[in-house]
Amino acid sequence: MVRRFAWMWVFLVAPSLLQAQGGSEKYLPSKSQLFLQWDGHGAHKEAIAKTAFGQTLAGDTGKFLSAAYQYARQNLDLAKQHTDPGLIDAAHDLLDAGENLLRNGMAMGIEVTSLQPPQAQAVFVFNKAGGEKSKIKSLMRRARDIAGDFAQEEKVGNRTVYFVDNIVQGGWWSEGDDLIFVLGTEKATEYAKRLDDKKAGLEKHPLFAAVKKAPQFPSWSRGYLDAAGLVKLGSDLSPEMATLMEDLGLKGVNNVIGYSGFDGPACRTVIELDLPGPRKGLGNLMASGRKIKLDELPSLPADVASFSAMSFSPTKAYNSVLDAAGGFTKLFLGQENLARDMVQQIEVLAGIKFGDDLIGSLDDLLVSYSAPSDGILGLGGVTAMKVKDEKKLRKAIESVGKAIPQIPGIGETQVKKRTYQGVEMTEFHMNQEGNYKAPTFAIHKGWIVYADYPQAVKGFILRAEGKLPGWKMTDDVKKAIEPFPREFSSISVSDPRPGIEMILSALPPIIAAGNGFAARVEGLKPFDTGLVPNASEATRLLFPSITVTADDGTKIRTETRSSLP
Repeated sequence: MVRRFAWMWVFLVAPSLLQAQGGSEKYLPSKSQLFLQWDGHGAHKEAIAKTAFGQTLAGDTGKFLSAAYQYARQNLDLAKQHTDPGLIDAAHDLLDAGENLLRNGMAMGIEVTSLQPPQAQAVFVFNKAGGEKSKIKSLMRRARDIAGDFAQEEKVGNRTVYFVDNIVQGGWWSEGDDLIFVLGTEKATEYAKRLDDKKAGLEKHPLFAAVKKAPQFPSWSRGYLDAAGLVKLGSDLSPEMATLMEDLGLKGVNNVIGYSGFDGPACRTVIELDLPGPRKGLGNLMASGRKIKLDELPSLPADVASFSAMSFSPTKAYNSVLDAAGGFTKLFLGQENLARDMVQQIEVLAGIKFGDDLIGSLDDLLVSYSAPSDGILGLGGVTAMKVKDEKKLRKAIESVGKAIPQIPGIGETQVKKRTYQGVEMTEFHMNQEGNYKAPTFAIHKGWIVYADYPQAVKGFILRAEGKLPGWKMTDDVKKAIEPFPREFSSISVSDPRPGIEMILSALPPIIAAGNGFAARVEGLKPFDTGLVPNASEATRLLFPSITVTADDGTKIRTETRSSLP
């Protein structure tokens, strides 16, 4: 909720929109395993204006956020009388640098050539930040002054490179209108020479070509992760590390590419994971299993704010986690079976086999949701999982419940059972200082449901019995979900409107109360409460965010359409 609201600020801190030049990839290491590039909002003014987000900012909401930002900047100087004025000036420079970043964007590339000995270089390109009036350069100069004798400079070609020569090398310089900052094991001056020798740039990198051509809509950011390259580096460290990479299933991951942009009123993001089979280890956690549909979900609260559902194999996931834990403990502690031994100790106390009796009783559909009626600020979150064998699962949970008080470090825990609407609920009351939860679960109509408090579980039972209304897909959700397939590996639906409305409706009394204290601070002017937009007006164009994941056996594709970036 806060993240969504903060994104609205992004487009209003800059006083103007300028066209970004792009091409920052030509300064990045040619074999970068990690690449990220963002054009900045100045290059996509027209596309942004067509989105629900852009239209919202064109109204009262935009005026309010812009005024709030300017108000904060104008009053920043009041702190000079209480602290070092240089710090306030630096804060202004930082905010100006942020405005430039949001307008014009940046790019980043990380190239690792060796893990033993460590050899890596991270290069950052700040578009249009290389001029003499650049606030980022001003911040760099301040850092150089602080570094004192550690800071050096050297002429490389027609540029002056400022750098620190230490265990970790760092430096910066202007490259035309852009600012280059490097950090790693190679001297900044040596990297600058790479540019002159035409030994840098991602133009010929196959993954860069993939993310450039992939979008079918205007994109403003893109990136990739060369997972296969990183795994090879890790495997080359030692035979033990190579075995760990194999056991974890990381050798099966080729790469990840992603991009985001705009499609009419929607903001779109696509992430594609190249993961051909056969999948091992953690790769099984990402395997989708069968495809699912929305009508398979249990009845959700009528006021549900967000929910997600995914298909996966509990048994594969359980074994994969234990295998991964075993690989790590073998490599770093010399004990391959540490995790499984700990599980076996608990199994002895409980008298069951987790893999067979507990995990083996679960089915392949996991659902989670959150609703204000179940708990404020998301504290009423609920997790429900489809059950294959209710009788076997009840017996396993009964055994675990009896064993919990015997586990060292658990503290005083009371296990309470109660019958509600004919359904047995089990509550764990952990009477410990600092604890604020009463974990509760129940098994009902083919589902095991868990929540941090009994009330949310009661709501699940009441809806399953038809005694409370459930969520029904509204027209705006139907419209938002229309572009997606009807069957998928996972889905997530989140509505930003309730959170934004809650914040905006709470602001007027908070601001009014704050203005009452403003007179006590010399020079501090009150903020105009009337600038806060009506909460409904601010959200009338917004719509739910939908994320759907599909898995064809060789590639996992996740796509998001939302009204906010």
